[in-house]
Amino acid sequence: MNPTQTTQPPSRHRGPIGRKLIGGLLAATIAGGCLAGVGSAAAGASPTWSNIKVSNAVSSTNISFDANTYSDVYVIVGTGADPKATQVARVIIPKRADHHYSATISNLQPSTHYSFRLATPIMAAYTDTTSILTLPSSCTTHCISQVNTVVNGPATGTMDFSTALPAMTVTRILVNGQTAFIKSDGASTTSHHVDFFGLEAGTAYTYEVKATDNEGTHVVTGAFTTKAVRVTVKFNKIHVTNDSDSFGAGEMFVSFRAGATLKPFLWSDKSVSTGDDLSPNLTLVTTGALTSVPASVEMLDEDCGFCTYGIGQTWDNGSTSQIDWATATTNIVVPADYHVVPTTAFTASVDSYVGFTVSGTFSIDYV
Repeated sequence: MNPTQTTQPPSRHRGPIGRKLIGGLLAATIAGGCLAGVGSAAAGASPTWSNIKVSNAVSSTNISFDANTYSDVYVIVGTGADPKATQVARVIIPKRADHHYSATISNLQPSTHYSFRLATPIMAAYTDTTSILTLPSSCTTHCISQVNTVVNGPATGTMDFSTALPAMTVTRILVNGQTAFIKSDGASTTSHHVDFFGLEAGTAYTYEVKATDNEGTHVVTGAFTTKAVRVTVKFNKIHVTNDSDSFGAGEMFVSFRAGATLKPFLWSDKSVSTGDDLSPNLTLVTTGALTSVPASVEMLDEDCGFCTYGIGQTWDNGSTSQIDWATATTNIVVPADYHVVPTTAFTASVDSYVGFTVSGTFSIDYV
């Protein structure tokens, strides 16, 4: 297909003689004839060009400019350094009293370098400016590329990507097939940036980027995981207020937990009396899609010689003929806005079949 062109309407100031001359020029152009001998209102003067702007699409280009001449102007497009010698399209723009000119040349080839010349038929000579323009690639593969997802928090992040052609895009983030976030571009461009938010911590998401350009719609998909909540709990001290054994020291089995992270039987069959202080100096860390974390200590006094060892913890309170146990718990709540919580002191107490108070610290961050 031969390149085609679109020109703006002629100025209202062109008279009958001008129309006749332009008709002759257009015929000469189509026939490939000489352009010499055509006069101009600016005959004898060399025009100058300004505000030259080129806007490329896949198979067309628009060239606009200002000229300080009241004359017809030719836009010649070629594939070599000399557009006239390698011409593939020539547009005649009728003289403009306002000196603003514009032409669109269509049916060009994608991924191709072109040059263009601006000229007026002044004394059979071309006065020109030559520039190189490159049409973008036809988008058949890799239409959306360089997708870079940065998760900068448990609920937020950014996504940057490029499109081969100017495109409007829709970015959708999903969890279990359900849309969790959606954002549309406000303008057609080749560089795209999305800030996403409102997600859940420690959760696997998929994304779908859909770009629509003048060649159609293209889609890429991928996946990422938001930062997880990390709760760090340090158990510093246990003060015993009731050893459950009225005839002497209790034989205590002491276990700890921070969420799903356990330390069973840090002490086993340890002789403990009311008023004693224990110093576990134990740190437990739990990580995941957390909203709250129980920090617990269970103390169990038994009088049957390791009859409960290895059975595990119940994390509650109770008593049998040979066993007394109790659990002190504080519930650490993850902030809804996922802000970082610095080291914070806590205490937890229980006064049941066994009595004691736990003191320690916790902190919350995101990894």
